[in-house]
Amino acid sequence: MSGAMLTMDSWLQQARLPLSLPVELQHCPVRGVALDSRQVQPGDVFLAVGGASQHGLAHVEQARQRGAVAVLSDRAPANDISLPWAAVPDLAAHAGTLADLAYGRPSQQLQVLGVTGTNGKTSTVQFLGQALTHLGRTPATQGTLGSGFAGALQAAERTTPDATVTQRWLAQMHAAGADVVAMEVSSHALVQGRVDAVRFTGALFTNLSRDHLDYHRDMEDYFAAKARLFAWPALHFAVINQDDAWGRRLSTMLPPSLRAIGYAIDAPADLSATQVHCGSDGISLTLSYQDQSLPLQLALLGRFNLSNVLGVAGALL
Repeated sequence: MSGAMLTMDSWLQQARLPLSLPVELQHCPVRGVALDSRQVQPGDVFLAVGGASQHGLAHVEQARQRGAVAVLSDRAPANDISLPWAAVPDLAAHAGTLADLAYGRPSQQLQVLGVTGTNGKTSTVQFLGQALTHLGRTPATQGTLGSGFAGALQAAERTTPDATVTQRWLAQMHAAGADVVAMEVSSHALVQGRVDAVRFTGALFTNLSRDHLDYHRDMEDYFAAKARLFAWPALHFAVINQDDAWGRRLSTMLPPSLRAIGYAIDAPADLSATQVHCGSDGISLTLSYQDQSLPLQLALLGRFNLSNVLGVAGALL
């Protein structure tokens, strides 16, 4: 998936991690990378970092049995291990970049749209996938319902998987013909680096309400985590719900160079819905953008779905 085969030495240099490697590792080919020993594939380099209950070094033998050829660890092993290894300080912070390089920088060959918010991420991502298909694109999606192409989603353990799984998946989708990806991006993923080195083209904010406060200190911390996506390097555009107070605040924080599209049902916005009628057969409305308007009939129920559709429309402008 990554084209010309990388060696360990050149891989680490490209990641700006110039280490003095043992001779047996310098020319070791890098075919892939994994943070979870259960996800290792033959030829992978296993990244051993601290986990919630155990350090990755406790799983080196499992990684070897699955085909790992080497180990990078954020600390030296206390005892001999069954694979050649090298220590990389703060390895977890570099996992996204290392995976991005190992798989040939897949997100640079795709248009990647990230959707974040407390509610509406899943519906918005699926609506995006459907709309892009109707426009003749070949989208893949990733999120709560799974990852892959429509009709063939693979179950996922997390809304956003770890950085190595994410990069491997992006490479697989590109190789399978995808030209655009819509993915849910959770606050946990942003804080924990699971989408590090993904090149997002656009970011969409649905809303923010009290949730995940067992993980985030308070709503300010939760908001700050979500806002990270909208300060992403090389981001081209942002789509933000103006009916949400946190969304309006986020809009004031965007860099002037970033193309921003606000959407709303009730508040002033670039993209708005008027003459809204919600009935048992769906939603009728007039969609307005700048000086243009379009009557629509949606086979969906609930104003929350209307809000999600407006967000999708904003992302497609």
